[in-house]
Amino acid sequence: GEDTDNETAFWSQSVEALTEALAQCGFRDPMTAAQAISRFRDDVDRPGSRVGQRGRKRLFRLVPQLTQAVAKTPTPDRVLQDWLTLLHAIRHRTAYLDLFCENPMTVTRLTDMMSASHWVASHAARYPLVLDELLNPAFLNDIPTVEDIEDDLRRRLLGVPDSDEETLWEVLREHKQQWIFHLGVAFATGHLPIGQLQKLLTGLANGILTAVTRFSIRRQFPAPDDKTALEQFVLLGYGKLGSGELSLGSDLDLVFLHQATDDDRIAGYLRVVRRIVQMLSTQTFGGILYHVDTRLRPSGRAGLLISSFDSYARYQREEAWTWEHQALVKARVVVGPDAVRTRFENLRREILSKRRNPHALLEEVREMRARIQQQTKLADWQETIKIGDGGLIDIEFLVQYLVLCHAHAAPALVEPRDTAGLLNALAQYGFLDEETSTMLANVHRNLLDALNQCEVGRQPDSQVIETSMTEANRVIRALGL
Repeated sequence: GEDTDNETAFWSQSVEALTEALAQCGFRDPMTAAQAISRFRDDVDRPGSRVGQRGRKRLFRLVPQLTQAVAKTPTPDRVLQDWLTLLHAIRHRTAYLDLFCENPMTVTRLTDMMSASHWVASHAARYPLVLDELLNPAFLNDIPTVEDIEDDLRRRLLGVPDSDEETLWEVLREHKQQWIFHLGVAFATGHLPIGQLQKLLTGLANGILTAVTRFSIRRQFPAPDDKTALEQFVLLGYGKLGSGELSLGSDLDLVFLHQATDDDRIAGYLRVVRRIVQMLSTQTFGGILYHVDTRLRPSGRAGLLISSFDSYARYQREEAWTWEHQALVKARVVVGPDAVRTRFENLRREILSKRRNPHALLEEVREMRARIQQQTKLADWQETIKIGDGGLIDIEFLVQYLVLCHAHAAPALVEPRDTAGLLNALAQYGFLDEETSTMLANVHRNLLDALNQCEVGRQPDSQVIETSMTEANRVIRALGL
């Protein structure tokens, strides 16, 4: 038909003719775009490309169609390159080429997503299975709940035997990458606010950690010992995992504890922890689950990977540095029975509510802040947002200082983990004025939003960041930190 003839003509045009056609479509650098299409065409047509006849026919149709869709975006040159990157990654997968050819609205939908964020194409190129999400017309408007994510994982794990570690890895990676794509695109396109994004990312991590822990314990302690082994095992989440403020690129800060007394079981728990860390952090074709940091355990790198709860409690009471008590402000039990959760909460409340010398505490917090600045170069916006004056670390250190300083007089200060909740509690009990608390909470939220904008390849508003950080820095310095 006429459409097929036009598509074939487009595909076979010279670079000069393509340049002219793209210029008429509104491309800002039509020559570069034409050369990119030509290189892609040559790669598909070259001997040994492994692109079959069916795939070539699909690409014959698809490239002209998507070029028209791309031309309608504000940045057609970049979006075209993103499309070509994705098509290069899936050129051998005719099922996905069929998906685009048979569902024109899917092409339009994905083009709009790519226009919002360069990250969309790079993530889909690395993990093409996420493209199945696009078949749902309500993809962007259907914002999930934590329960939806938990139900999805539960459904995926049905029928996966404890002996099949390889299948479990595959299931968990598919689960994570599809939800990261869903949440990342929803955030990048303005459908998901930062607070909700963090809550959902934390729920995603909680579910994966629970699944990996249970699998690892059942592999080490077969039934019926697995039930008792689970009841004596504790996984603590620190940092953004503990506070429920995970970003799209966050590591997981983990500490492992046990309540066992039998030497064989303790040795088994060490193997469990090694398996958990390996399953989370091993790079495979399907990607990595999470980068894991275990340095917040007692004695850091010099300490054991897993400690008894009693030795952990003794360390917190007698040996921990001030910065380790700062970290405890955000800590929570991620995996563990209710009795252990209660025991941990009691210990945490006891440690954070100790009466401290305010002046000595302030000096120790300042020293740690200075050490972090000395060890970190502000190489990009993400580092600046985290470490720069008036950035995330400054706000969080101020909050942690105030909690450690005043929790003995107001024990309710230790209840929240997230920064906004802590700032609200500090204002409620009179340790910050309402205006300062609100301003710092707004700056913190804006910086977290900007950090995640960087993660999805969007350039944050530099003026908003600089103004926010300058104001936060002024207030924090006035408060003495």
